Amino acid sequence: MAHLSIAAVLPPFRIYRWQYKGIDFCSISISVLKFAIDMANTPATSSAGPVLRGLHNATIKRNLAISLGLTALVTVAYKILVNDPKKAAYADFYSKYDANKSFERMKAAGRFQSC
Repeated sequence: MAHLSIAAVLPPFRIYRWQYKGIDFCSISISVLKFAIDMANTPATSSAGPVLRGLHNATIKRNLAISLGLTALVTVAYKILVNDPKKAAYADFYSKYDANKSFERMKAAGRFQSC
């Protein structure tokens, strides 16, 4: 059985050293400590493969959540960028529109045969 050195097992890490009021301090980056805790909680002989049970359902749930979020975002953006300006343009047009004046103009131009 081949023996692995500790450097081959640990991820890249940083050791931080500093001094405060004449006292030397040293710490190791948190990722190394988390890795060490994870390694301590797993048995040395386990060779667990990837978890595939329920992967399809989990992927569908994630994709559904993303698609619903994007749909809501696009709907709100379309309302704000397209519908609201169009509604304002119609409101502006009909606030100044005089139907009788328009009718008289078309009548004078000969558009109607019965009037």
